Amino acid sequence: MIKIKRKIGPKGQIVLPKDIREQFNLKTGTDVVFLVEDQQIIIETPKEHREIIEEFCTLPENIKKRKVTSKQIKELIEEQYEERFKNSFKGKR
Repeated sequence: MIKIKRKIGPKGQIVLPKDIREQFNLKTGTDVVFLVEDQQIIIETPKEHREIIEEFCTLPENIKKRKVTSKQIKELIEEQYEERFKNSFKGKR
């Protein structure tokens, strides 16, 4: 694990070190996802559609047979992100 300290700018921005941007091929305009859990903030790049499809293909058959639409999946994911985000801040104010 690498630990690097950075200051948050006046607009809430954090500059990622050049080495990290290059290692993960992060360029201006690259989307990132923030995962908040307990006292940690994790920054990830969104999964490619190919990766999502590969993960879906490994799901048990009974889950695949439910005929869930991509819109329903997206809504469920967004709900989970919101729920996890809210839960990560409970009792910390």
